[in-house]
Amino acid sequence: MLYFKKIVITDHTYNQVEASLRKVSSKRNSSLDMVSPYSDIGTDKYFLGREGKTALTFTRIKTSFEKVLPKLILELPYNTEVCYCQIRLSVISMVIFCSLSLLWALNFFVMVIGQTTFENFLVLSFFYLIYLGLLFLEIRLSTSKFYKAIKTNNPASVVR
Repeated sequence: MLYFKKIVITDHTYNQVEASLRKVSSKRNSSLDMVSPYSDIGTDKYFLGREGKTALTFTRIKTSFEKVLPKLILELPYNTEVCYCQIRLSVISMVIFCSLSLLWALNFFVMVIGQTTFENFLVLSFFYLIYLGLLFLEIRLSTSKFYKAIKTNNPASVVR
């Protein structure tokens, strides 16, 4: 998988971070790439979690209004000297991102050789930028929930 962000946690041990995230997560047995993370019921849980062979994986629980945001998967690897969390897109979100990127690149190439108009390129660029904006919004929301989970379960120290 393609990880695009890494959060290094220096103020806490792996066990503290793991316990904090488990406390605010609902356990799932199936792959988080395929499970629906939507819930309109108010709950004290922030994430859906799954124990894998090499890492704990989490995805943020969203409301139905946030369905347009891409799904992110946060992984907390086992057996590491440094405690860190990696962030990646889910399979469906990655397919959408790669498709939009390929279409944008092809449309740019076709525009340069003169087979399409600049207006077509602008329309596709608009949708591509909208998706990137939604992706960055989801990254901000997920990392803030991640930090909030650690901070509320370990109030003696400051995270970030």
